[in-house]
Amino acid sequence: MKPKRQDWQTPQGLALLRGWAREDLPMEEIARRCGVSRRVLDGWRRQSEEIDQALDQSRELADRVIAG
Repeated sequence: MKPKRQDWQTPQGLALLRGWAREDLPMEEIARRCGVSRRVLDGWRRQSEEIDQALDQSRELADRVIAG
């Protein structure tokens, strides 16, 4: 079954995306874990503010923690 964007817009899906972004995984690896290509993940980010924010905010938080 092909992964769908809606599968990742659930609370559980968004929590996984946030965690992977917080771990500073490359987008290619996050896409692989979602079962899609980087290109598809980029499309999901353009189509879903929730997914985009989950990935961006977590990276920003990780950057702030590292910067101290």
